[in-house]
Amino acid sequence: MKRKFTILAIIFSVLILSSLAPQADTGQGKSGGADKLAPGQKISDKPSTINKGNKSPKPVVEQEKPTPTANRVLPAPIANTDLVSQVDIDKAIYTSEEFFGTSSRTKRAFPDARKQVGQLISRYPKDPRLQLTAAWLDERLENFDQATLEMKQYVTLNGNSVAAMRRLANFYHNRAMFKFQVETLQKLATDLRLEEREPVYREIISIVKDHEVKGFSIEDAYKELLASDKQNIGLVKSYVEELVLKKKYAEANNILNTYQDKYPYELSYFLEKRASVYEQQGDRVKAEAVYKEAFDPLWPSNISTSYYELLRRFGRYRNYRRDLQTETLHNASFNSVTRFFNLYAYEENRPLAFNLLKSYEAKRGEQANWKGQELE
Repeated sequence: MKRKFTILAIIFSVLILSSLAPQADTGQGKSGGADKLAPGQKISDKPSTINKGNKSPKPVVEQEKPTPTANRVLPAPIANTDLVSQVDIDKAIYTSEEFFGTSSRTKRAFPDARKQVGQLISRYPKDPRLQLTAAWLDERLENFDQATLEMKQYVTLNGNSVAAMRRLANFYHNRAMFKFQVETLQKLATDLRLEEREPVYREIISIVKDHEVKGFSIEDAYKELLASDKQNIGLVKSYVEELVLKKKYAEANNILNTYQDKYPYELSYFLEKRASVYEQQGDRVKAEAVYKEAFDPLWPSNISTSYYELLRRFGRYRNYRRDLQTETLHNASFNSVTRFFNLYAYEENRPLAFNLLKSYEAKRGEQANWKGQELE
């Protein structure tokens, strides 16, 4: 029994030693020469001492931030050496003053500011902003001739742009130089597209009328307007009114005859205006003929009413009615019947209108059917 116990104790000791052997090897590998601390090195400074179970990120070495030019796709824009900086313009106009320990920006006296701007112009003669600033200062210094030259130079340096031309026109307007304003607007209009010219020409017409500018023809302005916008009936009406106002009746009738067919939905206006022009000339026969020659039995009531009111005004309505009645009774024709029917419709005499058509159909007979042109 004692011997067996001794054998078991030996076996148990061998098993314990065999289980301890790998751990000793692993510990030896970790404590190799590579893991030794350098002189003056702390354990916390040693990379291998970080616990593997700790999931916190390792410290990352900061990289240098890229410069703005490093990410630029296109090359940096080249500064225009002909243009002065806005900072220099501000320095020429404003100065810094100290009030109660605080710096404040105030405007320079106009003579001083003009001198400063003049120095900038000598350095940057191609900068249009300097010319505009100098003109503004010279206006306040009452150097109007010099301001005008500077405004013209401003327009030239801006390549006669629309905005620059508009500034020049406003400058002339403020100076009551209306002739030069109109000339500038005319030049501006020629540089615009056709559909953009109407407001400019209307402005020209208004200036010429309001200020009686000599040497300019309003009729020419309207012609330019009509050339730029042939679909605008308002332009035609304004042009005709202008001609009638100046008693240029022949030209007014010419315009009305030219544009009447282009605006079929404005027939009422053209007929009434043409008759009115002849009436103002004292020619009532031609005024009546305007409606008589253009007669259409299917006229809308407003046109028929204008025609018959004109006849009443001339004292011709009863004679016209009697002549139609006589012609219809003795020699009824399609033209006389339709005219008489239209007159009955104006008088709202429907029974007589229907009897007139029945009588006309009876006289034609069954074999004489209505023609397609008549039915239209």
